[in-house]
Amino acid sequence: MKSSYKNHLVGGAFAAALLAIPVIALQTFTFDTVHTVPPPITEANTKPLFNEEKIEAYLRTKKKIRVTSDKWIPRVREAQGNPAVLEKIQNHVRDEMEQTIRQGGLDIIEYHVIARAAENDPKVRREIKRLSGQ
Repeated sequence: MKSSYKNHLVGGAFAAALLAIPVIALQTFTFDTVHTVPPPITEANTKPLFNEEKIEAYLRTKKKIRVTSDKWIPRVREAQGNPAVLEKIQNHVRDEMEQTIRQGGLDIIEYHVIARAAENDPKVRREIKRLSGQ
């Protein structure tokens, strides 16, 4: 079940969402903004996932994802109006971001769930700020 959800999560949803993102919006593009929303984050389901090690891995990975995103913005702009080239770029970006997440010590779902929790759970957000030195 987990791999089926994971394949769905990183498959067509990513390509469709990136294709629908205007170039200007792509400037704030991150991997975690293009996936289906997981179940609501609650204190009960965040405890086992959000130890300090996982949050630090998330923070390191998020920086690398931002670099990847910024690197591809000019190519996406150039590919506007050429769906075949744009699709190839989207596939490459997806693969590169997935690899970055895995190399960062997280799986795709962990990264996404932590990102959503950072947006929705004040406790997790405070912990992320503390660990990032903000």
